[in-house]
Amino acid sequence: MKVLFDPDKNQVGGTLTKDRRNHYFRLCNMLVSRNPDFDYPRITNEIIDIIYMEVQSKILEFPDVPSDQDKKSRMITSIHEIFKSAKVEDTNYIGKVNIISLQCIILFTENCIKPDQEIVAGGIYENYLNLRRGNWKNYTVMQGLLSLDTAKDYYIGGYSHLYNNEHLGPYTTSLDPNFNIFLITIIDYLTLDEINNSFLDNVIYCGMTSEFTYADGSFYSPFEFLHHDIVHGKNYHFACYNRNGLIRTDLKTFYEYSKTVEESPESPFSQIYAMKLMMFLLIHESLCDFFTSSTTKDTILHSILKAPQMYMARFLNDNDLGLSLPKKVRGNPELITEYLGWAADVYLSRLRSWREATAKAKANEKPVVKPEGVEGGNRRRTPSRRRRTLKSRRKSKVRTK
Repeated sequence: MKVLFDPDKNQVGGTLTKDRRNHYFRLCNMLVSRNPDFDYPRITNEIIDIIYMEVQSKILEFPDVPSDQDKKSRMITSIHEIFKSAKVEDTNYIGKVNIISLQCIILFTENCIKPDQEIVAGGIYENYLNLRRGNWKNYTVMQGLLSLDTAKDYYIGGYSHLYNNEHLGPYTTSLDPNFNIFLITIIDYLTLDEINNSFLDNVIYCGMTSEFTYADGSFYSPFEFLHHDIVHGKNYHFACYNRNGLIRTDLKTFYEYSKTVEESPESPFSQIYAMKLMMFLLIHESLCDFFTSSTTKDTILHSILKAPQMYMARFLNDNDLGLSLPKKVRGNPELITEYLGWAADVYLSRLRSWREATAKAKANEKPVVKPEGVEGGNRRRTPSRRRRTLKSRRKSKVRTK
């Protein structure tokens, strides 16, 4: 997803108005909520209707191609074919939205690249070709292709997450909160708070783009953009939980706690925004390696400025992390380092405060009174236990004589 850093920029979702965008995003949040009480068929159908209108609008906005006057009409025909084939019964509601969105992304990618052009090296183009095997505009065909066994056979296992919960099978409406959900959306931007909250809920929103778009400083086709978002979600889960052994609920409660900081009139920048940015850098961009009790300002700055995947050039690029910084410091490496050091101090202060508050809350917890009949509680003795107790007492008296 593209991230909305600059608060001066209008928050929209593709061609959607702000109100319509907010309504659509609420529907997406309901779809991935893991709440079995929601009306998922209605939510899914409404989301699909919005996607249908959005992709058609995108196609009509494309510039005319003098050498191919019928290109737009062919794309519109393909869209009709995709959505018509999706009129099948499928209770994997998340998977259904993702399959339709993936088909639209493939169509947009076809429009972006030449037939003989490899979009990138490293196997992504091969994945793109494998997903286009057969009649890719047919819902049932794509559904079968994304099944776990077939996806593995065709080396597109990473994309099977669009239809399946990790390696456990198709998505359900009551999914374990410790597993990632991937959902493709038409939203152009997520705010820092939206992307942080979704990651901490193990929800990875992936973006649908209709043309080449910048992400992490690179120019990506629609299919590459999707691949990039999937990789971010998988890296987050691996780095935070598998590699560093962090506890998701700890990260989530710390983030909510950190946003309660009171802004000081003497502070040069917003402390709340600094906390949102530091959490984004922790879980989305870095190796999730500055949430320990031994974390220092120096280790944070090393993680976000001197690591293989994080370096100063990214903060100097407006198509990467450049717009994540306050306008006063943009483009100046010295001021950027100074700002990030200040933000690291704010982060560490809140981290220490949260740890102290958590420890105090645990210390003040009342001991659990165990019910009768449970080891360690006020257990009622059975007759046989009473006899054994009296017998042991008599033996004890004999030994003391």
